[in-house]
Amino acid sequence: MGRASIGAKGIASALAVLLLASCAGAPEAPPPRPDFPGAERDAAAGGATGPSTLNADDAMQDIDAGLFAATEAALARGDWLAATLALPAARRPALRDTGYDSAKPDSPRARIAPTAAAPSTTELRIRFYAARIALLRGDAPAHSRILEELTARALPPRLQQDLLQQRLLRAELNDDAAEQAALAFALAQAGGHPQRSPSACLDTLWAAAQNLDAEARAVLKARQVRALTGWIDLAALRGIESAAQSAEQLAAWLAAYPGHAATPLASALQEAARRDALTRQLALLLPLSGPLAGAGDALVGGFLAAWYADTDSRVAVDVLDSRRFASAAEGYRAARERGASLVVGPLDKRQVDNIIAAADTAVPVLALNRASGGGAHPAVLKLSLAPEDEAQQLARIAFAAGRRRALLVRPQGAWGERMQSTLRARWSALGGRLSGVAIYAGRAGYSNALRAALALDTSAARARRLGPLFPVALETSERRRADLDAVFLLTRNSAEARAFKPLLDYHYAADLPVYALSTALPTVVSTVPSATLSSAARERRATGAVSDLDGIEVLAMPWRAAGLELPGLEAHGGAGSDALHALGADAYRLARRWWRSRPETGLRFDGLTAHLAADRSGSFQRTLNLTEFDRGHLLAR
Repeated sequence: MGRASIGAKGIASALAVLLLASCAGAPEAPPPRPDFPGAERDAAAGGATGPSTLNADDAMQDIDAGLFAATEAALARGDWLAATLALPAARRPALRDTGYDSAKPDSPRARIAPTAAAPSTTELRIRFYAARIALLRGDAPAHSRILEELTARALPPRLQQDLLQQRLLRAELNDDAAEQAALAFALAQAGGHPQRSPSACLDTLWAAAQNLDAEARAVLKARQVRALTGWIDLAALRGIESAAQSAEQLAAWLAAYPGHAATPLASALQEAARRDALTRQLALLLPLSGPLAGAGDALVGGFLAAWYADTDSRVAVDVLDSRRFASAAEGYRAARERGASLVVGPLDKRQVDNIIAAADTAVPVLALNRASGGGAHPAVLKLSLAPEDEAQQLARIAFAAGRRRALLVRPQGAWGERMQSTLRARWSALGGRLSGVAIYAGRAGYSNALRAALALDTSAARARRLGPLFPVALETSERRRADLDAVFLLTRNSAEARAFKPLLDYHYAADLPVYALSTALPTVVSTVPSATLSSAARERRATGAVSDLDGIEVLAMPWRAAGLELPGLEAHGGAGSDALHALGADAYRLARRWWRSRPETGLRFDGLTAHLAADRSGSFQRTLNLTEFDRGHLLAR
């Protein structure tokens, strides 16, 4: 979920962007500059800036495209040093904008040397690329500093669009919902960007607006930009559970904002709410016998607990054992014949594939797993606890924190291979690099896997080779490889995570930040907001295995991050079934708003298991909360 709260600096930045966006429907032309082709002609015409200036900007864009082609290519392949060296030689002193020092390659220096005269377009472009290089290097402060310096200048329209796009990418990386909303709106007003069309800008704005809290909404609405206010007011309606009330509020919005750009979306949501209001019977098609009976029972328990807690519920629930049918398609037809308005299930991937082939638009399906081949159907939405989403989120979080060279720790086997492949793809796309991989087969191999990945064996072998060269015994200590700045801990369960964190500390990697999947969480843990944890509580050392997780940044389902209790868990679930119980509760709430949750609406849902939004294939993508273990407590970030 996006960070909606913003500080004073964020508020000022958001207001500045809104002021830019609200001044006019199109960006103002910049004053003529001597480096612009045709500038002399404009000056002879009395300094007129109109179509000729925009054409000049087009020409300058073509020149810059060739001038910076090598830098752009190097950035695309993640090579910040090549990108730096490819900057125009005439302006090589601008290399210091990237923080690069040939004498000290790891120097954090990132100063911007302002010129006395107004910089040329090419010089501004060099600074823009210096910001991108700084981000790729992991120097977030330099990246932000250069972007803010450029924001304060008058820029040609194309460079202004590039700058807005880069700032928007930064806001998305930092999960800053307020900045995303303001910048996406400004970029849409500026005509979009080659990498983000105006309609895509509005999609970004809609997603970010749904993650704003009350404070952020008030800040963005304070400028009284009606077009933006309409998006914010529409997003504020997403939390209405009752379909009838949702339809009424959407009708009121349509009356208040006639002709707004979001009118087609609001109309679609209104029609979807009306269809949700017609849902009268839900059929649960889950395994209640056989090897998956425990999982099915936990899901049914969570579903029914949410149903009983719904005071506005006017639907009936029909529970069917999927094991009684030869196929999921047969179970689907049986549920339809019994009067189901919507089917929830099945659970097995193969059964999801089967039901996708049988579903029709009259009786939609909320499947509780993803299709094995990524299959899609307009009447099937897919909700699951897919850990792949968490792996991708960890990559983004680590990259936003400035990490670039990571060690990945994962179990041997198909699950570990899948997690590594997913994380590597996202990590590489962002610009990070997996410098090492530790693969373990069992507890006995934990230490050896880490030693090899950290190059400790190489260090020890080097010490042994040096020993005979000296007449006296040498006292040596092992040294781990120095090219790492993060660890991705992709363990299957909490026991493995509890074993690896002390081993990382023991093997000279205690200084590396560790990012872990939600599977690292123990069944029972104390959860408190960091702001409310007393100093006395922080000083008390936790006893038992939970303290072994101290220092790990771990993803947690929202219900765990908030320390909530799951209603009905003891009656219908039991030890180890809490995640499935929470998934069952989410399934009930999503079933009541199935039509409003389709991919074309882009509507976000804050569930117990994750913050959810359906992608184009109909699969709900999961975003979890980032937490951290501190002295045995799980602190909500």
